[in-house]
Amino acid sequence: MSLQAAKLGTPLPVWSFAQSTWVAALAYFLAAKLGLLMSLPSGHISPLWPAAGVAFLLVQQQGSRCMLGIALGSLLSLLTSGPEGTDILVWFNGQAPLWPFIAIAIGAAMQARLGVWLVHLVVRKAPAGAFSPWALLRILFRASLLACLLNATIASLSLPLLTAQAWSDRLPLALVWWVGDSLGVLSFLPVVLWRLRAPDLQRKTWRAHVPAIVAMSVAALSWLTAIALNHGHQQTAKNQQNILLTQFSDQVQSHFNQRELLLESFRAFFESSTEVTQPEFARFSKPWLDSDDSVSAIGWAPVVTDAQRVAFEAMAPGYQHRVSIQEMGPDNQLVPAATRAQYWPLTLFAPATNVAVRGFDLGSEPQRRETLLRASAQERPATSGGLQLVDQLGNDATSLLLMRQVSGTWPGILVAVVRLNALIEQEISQFHGQLPTGTHVALIDHQDRRLLEHTLLSNGTLQASNAPAAHSSRIHHRLKVADRFVVLDVALPTNNQMLGSASWWLGQIMPTLFAVLLGVALVNSTLRQEYTQKLEGTLNQLAHAAGAITREADTACSQPEANHLLAEAWANRQWAPRYSPTVDLDSGALRAVTCTPCWPAAPANLTAETQAEWIKNSGHGADIALHCLETMLEASRNWSLRRGDKLHFTLPVSVSALTQAGWPAQLLAVLAAHRLPGGRLYLLLDERECQTANQDLLNALLPLRDAGLRIGLAVSGAGQSVLATLRWLPVNRLALDRALIARLTAEPRVADIVRTLVKLTSTHSIELVADGVDDQATAVALMKLGCPLAQGELFPPLGNAAAITEALGIPKHWWVPAERQPDQPPKRVAATSDTP
Repeated sequence: MSLQAAKLGTPLPVWSFAQSTWVAALAYFLAAKLGLLMSLPSGHISPLWPAAGVAFLLVQQQGSRCMLGIALGSLLSLLTSGPEGTDILVWFNGQAPLWPFIAIAIGAAMQARLGVWLVHLVVRKAPAGAFSPWALLRILFRASLLACLLNATIASLSLPLLTAQAWSDRLPLALVWWVGDSLGVLSFLPVVLWRLRAPDLQRKTWRAHVPAIVAMSVAALSWLTAIALNHGHQQTAKNQQNILLTQFSDQVQSHFNQRELLLESFRAFFESSTEVTQPEFARFSKPWLDSDDSVSAIGWAPVVTDAQRVAFEAMAPGYQHRVSIQEMGPDNQLVPAATRAQYWPLTLFAPATNVAVRGFDLGSEPQRRETLLRASAQERPATSGGLQLVDQLGNDATSLLLMRQVSGTWPGILVAVVRLNALIEQEISQFHGQLPTGTHVALIDHQDRRLLEHTLLSNGTLQASNAPAAHSSRIHHRLKVADRFVVLDVALPTNNQMLGSASWWLGQIMPTLFAVLLGVALVNSTLRQEYTQKLEGTLNQLAHAAGAITREADTACSQPEANHLLAEAWANRQWAPRYSPTVDLDSGALRAVTCTPCWPAAPANLTAETQAEWIKNSGHGADIALHCLETMLEASRNWSLRRGDKLHFTLPVSVSALTQAGWPAQLLAVLAAHRLPGGRLYLLLDERECQTANQDLLNALLPLRDAGLRIGLAVSGAGQSVLATLRWLPVNRLALDRALIARLTAEPRVADIVRTLVKLTSTHSIELVADGVDDQATAVALMKLGCPLAQGELFPPLGNAAAITEALGIPKHWWVPAERQPDQPPKRVAATSDTP
C-alpha cells in the first residue's frame, strides 16, 4: 500500500513493481528534458527542475516501489544530455566518468523519498480537511527547502568533475540546483495536497479534481513563462558576449594592420636612405619596440647571390665588420650555410642584444623561403607560419614573421617578429574586467594548425592550455594577416553571470511562487469548502436528536411574580456580575472569565436560567450588560493583564441590545474610559436569536469588530442552524450549550455532534468552549474529543473580583486530568467564600 493509502485508509490503484519502474523512469526523463530548456549554460542545472516535482508526486502516490524508476530516469536524462546542459539529446560518449551520474540519479530518488516522509510527519498530525497556515508553511519548508538540500549537495560534489568547472564554483552550482529542485517540488505541491485530502471528500466525480487540474495548469503556465524569461536572459547575455568578442577580434585585426604599417614605415626609411647603418637602424626601431611588446625584434636581410657571398661576408652593407652567412645545423648550432643560389642573411637587427643571429640565412628553411619568395614577388607584406621560439621567451611562445620587400642601394627583405601571445595579452588588457578568467583564445592558420591556444589567467596573462569542455559563448572570426588568413577562436568560459542578476532571479522564481501560492490557496479553499460540506451532512444527520435533547431542557420559567421581583431588583440596582472561569483542558490554565449579569440575593426558585430569560424579554438587556461591564472594569484596575497572554473576558449580550440605537458606541466609550483593549472582550450572542437577525446586527457589529472586539456564539448543537449562522456571522468562538454537554457521557450521538463541531471549528480557526462541564468524566471526554476549552461547576468559581485578582497574580492549575496524576486525585483550587 502506498504512503497515502496508509495515511488515509483509502484504497488507491496500486501498480506492480515493473509498472512503477518504467512509468517513473519515463515521467522523470521527460520532465528532465523539459527542465533542460531552462538550464543555465554551466551544465545540468536549472532554475526550475520539474523532474524533482514529478519524483515527489510519484513517491507520494506509489511509495518506494517507484524509486528505482526515478533513479533510472535521472540516469538516462544525464547520459543523454550534452556537456553544456543545453543539448537535449546527445548520447553518452563514454569519455566522462560514470559514477557522478549514478550518484546524482540515486540522490534524486532518495530526495523524493525524504521529502514525502517529511511531509507525512506534518500531515499525520494535522486535523482533517484543509491545512492550517502553519501546517502549510511546514509542508512547504520540508518538502522543498529541506529535502532538496540532499541532491544539491551530491550534485555540487559530482558535477564539477563532468563539466570542467573549478571547485570554487560548487557553491553557486549547489545554490541553483537547490532552487531548481525546490521550485520543481513546489510546483507539484498543490496537487500533492489535494491528493492527501481528496479521498476523504464526498464528491467522487471528475469535478472534484478541478482545483488540482487548475493548480497544475497555472504551474505549467508559470513554467512556460520561466522558460521564455530564461531564454530571453540567456539570449541577451549571449548577444552581449558576442558583441564583446566581435570587438575583441576587431582589435586583434587592427593590431595586425598596425604591424603592416610598421613595415611600410621601415620600407620608406630604407628606400629614402642611401645606406642604413646599424646605429641608425637601432635608433629608428627603438620607439616601436619600446611601445609594443608584441614585436620582439625587427631586422633587415639583403638578397645575396652565391656570387656575392664572399664580398658580402667581407663587408656587409651598413655593418662595417665581417658577417658570416649561417644556417641551423643538426645539433641546433649555427654553422656556415650550404651553397645556394640566393641567401637572405639577417644583417641589421634590433634590439642588438642577440648578435648571435646576425648572418642567419632566413631562407635556409623551406617554409620560410617560400614566404621570402612571396614577399619578394609582391608589393605587399607576406607572413610565415608559426615559429616556436626557443630563447628567453620560452618554449610556449609562438611567433609569426611579417616580411616586406624593399628596394634601394641593396634590395632585401624587412622582417618583424610578432609574438602572438604578447599580442593577444596586449589586446586583452584593453578589455580588462569584461573578458572573464578562463577565456580561451586560439589562432588557427590556413592549414588548420593551431598557432596559439591559451587560456586567460586571473592576472591578465595567457597560459598554454587545451580547449575548454564547456563555454557560454564562442566566436570564430577570420583575420587577414598580410597575405594570409588566420582564424581567431575565442570561447568565454562557463560562468554564472546571471546568478548575480536580480531580474533573472525574479524572472525565474516569481512566476513559479505565484503559481504555487495561487494553487495552494485554491486547493486549500476548496478542501475547506468540501470538508465543511461533509461536516454539514454529518451535523444534519444528528440535528434531529440534538433538537430533541435541547427541547427537553427548554422549560418555561417566566412567572408574573418572578418578573416583578427581578424588575424591582434591577430598579434598585441590585444586579451584579457573576464571574465564572473558562479553562484550557490541555494545560489547566485560566483562559477566559465570563461576566454574567445576576441578582445575588435572588430567592432559590429564581434560577440563573430564569434570570437570563427575564433579561432577554424585559427590554433592559442593553442597560444591564453595560452595568455589569462597568462593574467588572472598575474592579479590573487591580488585575494583572500582561501583554501576550491569552486571557479574555466574555460578556453575554442579546441581539436586541446590540441593535439598540447608540449602544455599540456606548460600549466602546466604556472600554475606552477603562482602557481595556477591544481584543480582550468577547460578546456572546445566542444562536437562536441570530437566526432571525437582519442587516442591522451586522451594521452594529461592524464598528465593534473594527475596534478589535470578538464575537462568540452560544449554540445548542442543532446542525443546520449553526452552519447557517456561521455563513454570514463573523464568529471567533462557539460555546456549546449546557443542556447538550450534560448528556455527553450518556448519549453517543452527542459525542458525535461534539466531535463534528470540533473538526468544523478547527477547520475555520474558531475557538470552541463547552459549557456545563460539571464532573471529571465530562472533562476527560471533551479533552479526548479535542475540545480545547471548558467551563462549568467542575472548576473552582470566581466568587468576586478579588478572586480574579488572586488568580491572575499567582498562575495555578484549575484542573489536572486524572491520568496525569495516577497516584492522587486532581486538586481543586479553593473557592473564595464571599459573594458580592
